[in-house]
Amino acid sequence: SHKMTNNYFKGFEHEWTYEERDNDDYRKFGEKPQWYNGAYDKSRLVLLNADIALKWDYEEYVDAKGHIYCKVSNKAKHHGGKNPRKFPDCPRAYQTYDIVQEYADNYDSFLNDLENCMIQMYT
Repeated sequence: SHKMTNNYFKGFEHEWTYEERDNDDYRKFGEKPQWYNGAYDKSRLVLLNADIALKWDYEEYVDAKGHIYCKVSNKAKHHGGKNPRKFPDCPRAYQTYDIVQEYADNYDSFLNDLENCMIQMYT
């Protein structure tokens, strides 16, 4: 049995490091931008740019290939292999930042909204 948690939203509090990883499985698509916390390990949770966009607005800091040129953490080990201090902070995603924070801080709020969403989807 699995329990629905708000750990996904709590995870945004980690120090996320931006990395452009080799895409060995699909070389024709090139490198894949992703975010991880702690030491990189293929079995660890990674976030994609779409996840990061829930809390940070990098729209003005992204190129056509999806590479992001702002940071979400001042404690990141690097940013795409470069010194993170050379990058500006990503601004908050004003439409969703507070919601992510609310769900991270308040499990009941997350469950209540999830329940309402599920009811709307299935009725």
